[in-house]
Amino acid sequence: MSSLFIPVILLARVIAVNAEEHIIRFKNDCGSGTPTLVRGGQILPLSNNGGYQDFTSTNPFESAIAYLQTSDQKCLLNGENCVLVEMNMNNPSCPGCGSSVDLSLITPHKYQDSTAFSFWGGDGTCDGLGAVCSDPNCSTAFHQSNDNQVQRYCNSNNVNLLITFCGPQTTGYTPAVANSLSSLSNQAGQPSHAVVSLTPPSTPEPQGGQTSSTSTTATTVATPPSEEHTTTATTHSSASPVAAGTPKGKTCKVKARGRHGRVH
Repeated sequence: MSSLFIPVILLARVIAVNAEEHIIRFKNDCGSGTPTLVRGGQILPLSNNGGYQDFTSTNPFESAIAYLQTSDQKCLLNGENCVLVEMNMNNPSCPGCGSSVDLSLITPHKYQDSTAFSFWGGDGTCDGLGAVCSDPNCSTAFHQSNDNQVQRYCNSNNVNLLITFCGPQTTGYTPAVANSLSSLSNQAGQPSHAVVSLTPPSTPEPQGGQTSSTSTTATTVATPPSEEHTTTATTHSSASPVAAGTPKGKTCKVKARGRHGRVH
C-alpha cells in the first residue's frame, strides 16, 4: 500500500472514533397533538420512523426544548402553557460533563398531558434512566428554579433521548437497567424509585411505553448541582455516576440551559 494512503486511513479512523451523534425520539400516545422540538427559536423538522418521530444531531445538541403542541395550538413557541422538556445532549469531555435533561412546570409552563423522557443507546449504561410527570403537582419536574434534584444526567457517549407523551407510566423517576453505571447511585443509600421493567434495546429502537408499577415521591438519583438552576446562562457542576458507597464530588463544569424554559 502506498504511504500516501496511510495518513488518510488514520484520519478516517480518528474521525470515526470522535464522531458524535444523538437521536431525539418522540412517541406520542395521546391520539392528537404534535411533538415539537425547538432550538435557537426554530422548530426543527422531525422524520417519521415507524411509530416514532426522530431528529438526529451529528454534533452536541444543547439548549434545546421539546413539548407536545396541542391540536388547538395552545403551546407557544417556548412551550408556554405546556409541560416542557429541557435538554443538553453531548458527549462528556470529563466525568460528569455529559448529557442533562429535565422537565419543567415553572410558570408560564403548565401541565396538559403525561410527559416522560428516558435515555437510551450509546454504550447502554443509561438505558431507561429518566423521569415521568403524570399530574400537575408531579415532584419530578421543576416548579421552582432551584429544584435541581429533578435533573437527570448521563455520562455515556452518543446517548439518545426518548420523549413519550401520554404513556402508561405513573409519576416517578425511572432507574437505568440493572448493573448499568448510571443506576449504581440508586444503591448508595438512596431511597428506591419507580420500578420500571426495562432492558437495553437490541436494535437502535428504544423500548417505548414502559409501565411503572409504583408511584413515588421526589427523590434524587444523581447528586444535584451545587449552584442554583437560574434563568440566566450559568454553569454548574454535576457528579458522574459512581459505584455504591463512593463519595461524589465536583468533577467539572457543564453548560446549563440559556434561559429556563426559553430559547433565543
